[in-house]
Amino acid sequence: MIKACDRYLFFRASATLTVVIGLVLLLVVGIDLILNLNMFLRSDAIAEGELAQTIFRFYWYSLPTLISPLLPVAMVISAIVACAPMLKRGEFIALSAGGLSLPRITRGLLALALLCGAADVILSDQIAPRYEAQRSVIEDQIRSRVRAARTWEVNSPEGSSRWYANRVNLTSIENPQIIDVVVVTTRSMVQAQALQWQDQGWVLQGPMLFWQQDEDGFDRLKSPSSLPALGPFTLPYTPESLASLLISAQAMTTRELMAQGGNHQLSVVAGRWSRLLMPLAMVMLALSCFVRFSNRDSIVVAAITSLVASLAPLLILTLAIYAADSGSIHPWLTVGLGLLIALAPGLWRYRRWQL
Repeated sequence: MIKACDRYLFFRASATLTVVIGLVLLLVVGIDLILNLNMFLRSDAIAEGELAQTIFRFYWYSLPTLISPLLPVAMVISAIVACAPMLKRGEFIALSAGGLSLPRITRGLLALALLCGAADVILSDQIAPRYEAQRSVIEDQIRSRVRAARTWEVNSPEGSSRWYANRVNLTSIENPQIIDVVVVTTRSMVQAQALQWQDQGWVLQGPMLFWQQDEDGFDRLKSPSSLPALGPFTLPYTPESLASLLISAQAMTTRELMAQGGNHQLSVVAGRWSRLLMPLAMVMLALSCFVRFSNRDSIVVAAITSLVASLAPLLILTLAIYAADSGSIHPWLTVGLGLLIALAPGLWRYRRWQL
């Protein structure tokens, strides 16, 4: 009996989850397309006959970014929809009279919430960054947009260097155009017209000025036509990874963010991995509020109230991520503490639940 209940709740919630995500995506994409249709129609970058293909590619690459924040809330809605008929028919009363607790009765939903969290982490850390980079390139082409004032730092065995690019044109993620580049190291500085990818390596193109101070303290000024990005100017990025770096932290995976370091990058990593337990925290709190004897005759009101209550863990974790980004404490410690606080209300109510 109880295994049948587990399967029923798991598959019913899975079906509802798919429907909710699909409907919300259709609504969001439809509204956004209506609002931005003029942008597509007026763009000179879209060749004749490629309008539909460009629109499809733009929203296809937008899907992971839209789905990821939707997953926890959709999971809560699915859990409530799956439990509502059982609450209405009094099945929870019969099961609890047999000595079963809410965690045992809804074990299938807890398993689905964990799977949902794992899918969210994979989506936001491995799929969304690559798709976000492609989407940004398409949007830059449509809007004829040039990104300005990008800076980044490189630490290598040859030493550290600070890079500044005045303009970045992402006409292609495989070959980003980086214009007016300045590179500063401990004993040298280069000002070049462009940074280009040639023959599997980065090359600084002239006209340029190359200032260098030797070990004796003498200054040397050169004007080479080109300079490979080697030695103190080593740039350990492929065109794709550098383009992701120049777009935003959201276009980088955990491995790339960890290589960069910094509070912002580490807080983004912590925020992504904390989403593993976020659906579980929200579902536990929502069900402990929803599955009560007093709610049998007011299912709709109880569902809305429970959904609103389940947003508390999401709000707590969001505040923790913002605090980690701007605080002096290590971001992982701040987000970890926020995750524990977010889990506490649902876990406490869930363990003490009585019908």
